[in-house]
Amino acid sequence: MLPALRSQQSWGSVQDGASCPHVRSFLSSVDQFVSNLSSARLNMERKFQLQQVELPDAISQLSSPADYRAAANNSELVERLEEALTLWTNQIKQVLTESEQMRKEADDVGPSAELELWKSRTVTFNSLLEEVKGSQVKRTLGVLQVAQSRCLRAWRDLVSSLFPVQFTAVVSTMLTSSLIDLLIYEDRDITAVANEAKDNVKYLYTLNKFFGSVEKSTPVRKTLFMSFCIKPSAAV
Repeated sequence: MLPALRSQQSWGSVQDGASCPHVRSFLSSVDQFVSNLSSARLNMERKFQLQQVELPDAISQLSSPADYRAAANNSELVERLEEALTLWTNQIKQVLTESEQMRKEADDVGPSAELELWKSRTVTFNSLLEEVKGSQVKRTLGVLQVAQSRCLRAWRDLVSSLFPVQFTAVVSTMLTSSLIDLLIYEDRDITAVANEAKDNVKYLYTLNKFFGSVEKSTPVRKTLFMSFCIKPSAAV
């Protein structure tokens, strides 16, 4: 569709045709829309998934405290669960390392490429946090907690470190998007766009001041903070 629009000579009542600033702005908007669709599709394909681990059927049937105590007394089962948790821990560490390396390599890229990077990181870490809330992970952690496994501390520290990374990705996506508005949309009032970007910064600063340090917040406060960042109206 976009090539057909660009080759079009007649634009109805627009006298200047394709050379009209409004037409150029429209084509630029369509181009950006197509780019955003492509980016969204790619990001959906990059959603993080924990490696599938075959665990005994008894794990999926755990429900009562007695079930968890019985599972924790099974040394062979505990060992298999510790292996699974170690596997997931290493997988998440690898994602964090690769993501940080990509961020460092993108330090000198333009705003559009940087926006795509932050969108990708946001999708990755949002989906990662959803994965660690899965039923299989919760049951595994429940048994290991009763068994007082030493693997739990490393897992908890790792999961806690995900929240500031996710927060940075969400905030950077918002701010970079505001910057691109300043650079792309020629027909918009530059002062209005600049004020919008400034308001976004003030909003995030106020949230951070109200909720305190994200790294040291409780899970409930972290969830509230992220809900306000992603969709303020829904959070209210």
